[in-house]
Amino acid sequence: LGVGPREDGSIDPDDASALREIGHWLKENGEAVYGTRGGPWKPGAWGVSTRKQDKVYLFVRNLPADGKLSLPLLPAGLKGARMLTSGAPVVAVAGTGEWTVSILRGRRSLGPAAIVELTLDRPALAIPAVATPAAAVPAKEEKPEEANPK
Repeated sequence: LGVGPREDGSIDPDDASALREIGHWLKENGEAVYGTRGGPWKPGAWGVSTRKQDKVYLFVRNLPADGKLSLPLLPAGLKGARMLTSGAPVVAVAGTGEWTVSILRGRRSLGPAAIVELTLDRPALAIPAVATPAAAVPAKEEKPEEANPK
């Protein structure tokens, strides 16, 4: 993290503030980080994914303006989708050759990435990694909105 103590053993106040912010974020979103593995979708322009048990977590950093993220179809059934921190429902549909995950404008918050939890009908670690085509995010991209703008 590039943070170390000063000669007197204290931590710079700006560094301490950044560490507290990271700690707060991990307290709310650690489920999508701790004990997970990468995938099943490989990183793409849209963001990254992690997985454990029957869950896949999408860390969406760049969302198309219409709020719809298209990802290659996985060999699994989709049992549910929600925003990780708020629990707000997310529309996720398995179509022909792709999954479409729609995040409503008011639910695209929560820091550096909007985190979507997908629940599958089988263990996520059993699914081979899938490449995400460059076209998964159109040229016009939108950053997730801040939960509490300053």
